[in-house]
Amino acid sequence: MDELYAGVFDGRTYAEIAEAAPEEAAARARDKLTYCYPRGESYVDVIKRLDPIIHAAEQLKEPLLIIAHQGILRLLIAYFHGKSRDEAPHLKFPLHKVVRLTPRAYTCDEETFSLTGGSTPRGSPEELMDTHAPSC
Repeated sequence: MDELYAGVFDGRTYAEIAEAAPEEAAARARDKLTYCYPRGESYVDVIKRLDPIIHAAEQLKEPLLIIAHQGILRLLIAYFHGKSRDEAPHLKFPLHKVVRLTPRAYTCDEETFSLTGGSTPRGSPEELMDTHAPSC
């Protein structure tokens, strides 16, 4: 699934955006959920884009593998854990891991697996190491 589109800043790092357009970087820092990159999209736009995919996934009976960027994965984790939209853009999501969600009534069990093997309980010291990319 494609990442949040940064519009005119697509392909630039956060440092490059802050240097080229400090007012845009400040606006995004104030409200990450609704900030929309010029000619790009906001997290709210991405939520609308993901809505039909989430509803289709909820209907499946067999396992589903989703490969996506961190911003997309944050939104999916937030949805399946019942987090608010305001929380979603700020959730940490580990790099180089596979996260398995197992739906239960009104919640999801979550387990994290290293791509090098083995599982790591969510919230353990290893899982909380700073392996997160700056959030989009």
